[in-house]
Amino acid sequence: MYGINDSKKLTEKKREALFDEIVEKALAYKIIFVGPEIIDRDNILNATMGGMRQAVEGLDIVPNLVLVDGNRTPKDLLLPAQPVVKGDATSASIGAASVLAKVSRDRYMLELDQQYRGRPTRGGCGCPLLPETGLPAGGPQLQPAGREIDLILREPDGTLVFCEVKTRQPDSLTTPAEAVTPAKQRRILRTAQLYLQHTNQSDQPMRFDVAEVKPLDSGRWMVHIIKGAFTA
Repeated sequence: MYGINDSKKLTEKKREALFDEIVEKALAYKIIFVGPEIIDRDNILNATMGGMRQAVEGLDIVPNLVLVDGNRTPKDLLLPAQPVVKGDATSASIGAASVLAKVSRDRYMLELDQQYRGRPTRGGCGCPLLPETGLPAGGPQLQPAGREIDLILREPDGTLVFCEVKTRQPDSLTTPAEAVTPAKQRRILRTAQLYLQHTNQSDQPMRFDVAEVKPLDSGRWMVHIIKGAFTA
C-alpha cells in the first residue's frame, strides 16, 4: 500500500485517504479507545499497554507475531511480540496502525465539535480553546491533587461547561454515563470550583455535562451529550 508512513508526517487529506484504503484492504484491524478514567486508574503507560492487548485480542485473525511501536510490549500479551523503536516510520503495519489511530482520534474530536458549536476557536491540535486563557479544552485543564476535567468550553451565552468524557466498548454492560458516580461528581465539582477561582470567574454561570462516546466499526464515534447531567 503506497504512502504509509508515520501519521504525524502525513497531511490530513492523505491520512483520510489512507484510512479508507487500510480499512478496505487490511486482513484485520481493531480500533480501541482508552478513556480518561482508565488512564487515571492505571496511568498512561499501563493504559496504553492494555489498549494494545485489547486491540490484538479483538482481531478477526490470530497473528503469528505482534509488532509494537516503541521499546516494550504488553506483559500480559499471550502472543509472540516484538518492540520496534520508531516503528511507525519503518514498519508498514505499524505505520498503518498509526494512521488508523490518528484519524480515529481526529474524527472523535470532530464529533465533539459538532456537539459544542458555541466555542469561538480551536487549537492546532484540533482541541477547542477557552477564549480568555487559550487553554486547550481537549485535554486536562487543571489537575489539583491528581484530579482533572476532560473538557472546559464556553457556550455563546457565557455559560462555562465542564464536560466529563466517558467511553465504553460496544460489548460493555454499562453505559458511559453510569461511570460518573456521585463520588466522581463531587471531585469534578471541587475541581471546577478551583478552576473558577484560579481564573477569576467565580461569578460565571456553569453547567456540568457528560459526553458518552461509543466507537463504531467505521472508525467514527457516536457521541451523545447529556447536558446538565448533574448540578453543583
